[in-house]
Amino acid sequence: MKKLVLSAAAIAMITLQSCEEKGVKIDFGTIGATDSSYTAAVETPQVREVLIEEFTGASCTNCPAGHEVVNSIISSNPGRIVAIAYHTFNGGSVFKPVKDKSIYDFRDTAATDIGTNIYGSIGSIPIAGIDRVPLSGDMRIDRNFWPSQVNNRLPVTTPVNLSLSSKYSASNNQVTVVVKVSYTQAVNKKQLLSIGVLESGIIDAQEYPDSVALNYVHNHIFRKCLTSQYYGTPILDSVSTKQPGLVYQYTYTFVPSASWKLENCAIVAYVANNESGDKEIAQAAEVSLK
Repeated sequence: MKKLVLSAAAIAMITLQSCEEKGVKIDFGTIGATDSSYTAAVETPQVREVLIEEFTGASCTNCPAGHEVVNSIISSNPGRIVAIAYHTFNGGSVFKPVKDKSIYDFRDTAATDIGTNIYGSIGSIPIAGIDRVPLSGDMRIDRNFWPSQVNNRLPVTTPVNLSLSSKYSASNNQVTVVVKVSYTQAVNKKQLLSIGVLESGIIDAQEYPDSVALNYVHNHIFRKCLTSQYYGTPILDSVSTKQPGLVYQYTYTFVPSASWKLENCAIVAYVANNESGDKEIAQAAEVSLK
């Protein structure tokens, strides 16, 4: 994506012309994105939505137990949890579809890149990141600690509000996603916006320690990365300190895959710090695709 570059003088001009958008068009051919920034009244801070990035696999016999932990966390904290299930191309049979049983292959290149380059490789599953905050020096957290780590994150104040909407047009088979990042506190760190598609309710094989379930319901499956890179798109990197009232808006239009059941799909977005040793999630959000 072409970055929106703002000088100090430009920021001052935007401040004087509150809510006047300064946008740039990014053309990806059959899909497209635009971004803009402006200043507005400082919003009341949102409560935090905690992001769970679960690395899992259809041939992983212990992964159903991980899914149960995630489901329990979601049930215990309605409206406060965003969960993503990553299937990756890492080595080892547990990452693969169930041999001679699976209909689908959920593995995804962007999910693999996230595991390799952000989490420092994923060797054993189930494992998860909770807001990308390390526990005992490691962001890859064992499922026994997922509930307590989520509880640690829920009361943490977020410096950004994240507004997310999705609209599907049947007439041209296109989805338009609008993400608005509104700063409620000053942030002097580089940050990234990531957007993706999840699908739930997929019936397919799942291996257990002593059996294979052919009608297992797979949820929160990461289907597609909507930002141009797996790590996201930079949010106003030229602005050293993003002041309260600064708003960054990103609009993305795409054609969904014919293989997805759109009524079971969701759009997920999150803002992450992009500093050396600091990849913390500032805020996350999820909405239905349709």
